[in-house]
Amino acid sequence: MLETGGEDIDLFTGRVDAEKCAQLFRLWIDVDTADTAFICGPEPMMLAIAGALREHGMSDAQIKFELFASAQPGRLKRPAKSVEAARAGNTCTATVTLDGALREFTLPKDGTTLLDAALAADIDAPYACKAGVCSTCRAKVLEGEFEMIANHALDDYEVERGYVLTCQCVPLSDRLVVDYDQ
Repeated sequence: MLETGGEDIDLFTGRVDAEKCAQLFRLWIDVDTADTAFICGPEPMMLAIAGALREHGMSDAQIKFELFASAQPGRLKRPAKSVEAARAGNTCTATVTLDGALREFTLPKDGTTLLDAALAADIDAPYACKAGVCSTCRAKVLEGEFEMIANHALDDYEVERGYVLTCQCVPLSDRLVVDYDQ
């Protein structure tokens, strides 16, 4: 039984790899009857599982990934800041609504993201990946200008409506008002 003693069976401990997939496909999973496979976990493990699924006849269109971070290139470089701007204390006043509560804090204009500054201000802002992939930190900008460093999660229509990934959001204006509840 899986309910008890599963940790004593090598198949059920550690990361899933090609060898474990072969055992699972032989003993438990009939890949031929599966319409779609959903894979989540560390990227190397997901790639190994996807490879094993392909070897057993599943097409790329049938294999879906849930990425929380990506080793793929695409993260934009943060804008360079002059030493004078850093010394001048170039900051932004950020106001965040989360779970109905309004919080205000100072956000440096030195490449610090809105999410990192909120966490530093002891705001329990939601996030999972901090890489612009999962959209857990999605919020709506109500006031102010910003730059999103990377976006692998929001659709164009969401960005057009003012949504941002706070883990990738750096301020351009002196004031930024964001609502996590919308």
